[in-house]
Amino acid sequence: MPVDLTVFERQKSIIDQQQLQDAFNLKKALAIQSAQKNALETEALQSQAAMGGLSLKDILTMQTQQQNNQENLAFKREQMQANEALRRDQMAQQMQIARDNAALRGDALAARFDDAAAKAQDARQKKIEAEAERYGKALESTGLSELLSAAERASNAVAGEGDIAGYGALTNALPSIAVSQEGKANRQEISSLKNTLLKARSGGAVTPQEAKRLGTEIGDTIGSGASLLRSGVGNISSTLAEKLANAQSGFSPEAIQLYESRGGIGSGFVQKYRKPSGANKKLTVDF
Repeated sequence: MPVDLTVFERQKSIIDQQQLQDAFNLKKALAIQSAQKNALETEALQSQAAMGGLSLKDILTMQTQQQNNQENLAFKREQMQANEALRRDQMAQQMQIARDNAALRGDALAARFDDAAAKAQDARQKKIEAEAERYGKALESTGLSELLSAAERASNAVAGEGDIAGYGALTNALPSIAVSQEGKANRQEISSLKNTLLKARSGGAVTPQEAKRLGTEIGDTIGSGASLLRSGVGNISSTLAEKLANAQSGFSPEAIQLYESRGGIGSGFVQKYRKPSGANKKLTVDF
């Protein structure tokens, strides 16, 4: 059986109209309520005006001014807060700039200190080099440098114990051609030491008596044994070590060390051959 939709459509139309009427009535009620509220507020303002001797216009003007004042105060507070924040930011920036400037000044000051230290070190090094040069010239001008070298080689030739090749109670009388190669080398070093000593003493011209006396001092005579030769060379080396120590007293350790690092004989010779204070020294080298 077909369904009659007309009834449903009429019912839906009635419901829609009712909803529209309800919405209209609600809006009307809200409007009336708003009007009543405005009327009450107007009446209250009029009452306040009547009590204070002010017109409604004056009351409205005062309210407007009060609202403006509140807005101005709020704006001023915001402006003060913004200004305070800006001031803090500026102070922070200024402090950072001050710190940066201080760091730059510190770096510049450190650079100046480093530069001054480098210049001082350079000046000190030049002074040491000049002093080392004077020290070397002093040893050379007195002949001490040549004497030390000759004494070092002679000491190495007679080092050890027992016999010395080329020397002995009987061997001393033999010509160099009759001794071994080692003996010839040893005799050459001893002869070099004697010639250097004679040159330092006499300046060149040497009498037979001076040569004989020096041979006796060194222990290089016919009949002398190895022990006498070692003792004589040791005395010479000890005397030269003492003279070198006296010469070094006028120069700085840095200058002496620099001279020695460049191949010059120095403190090692003193430590090796210098005898304790007060020990007997048989040789006097005048130069």
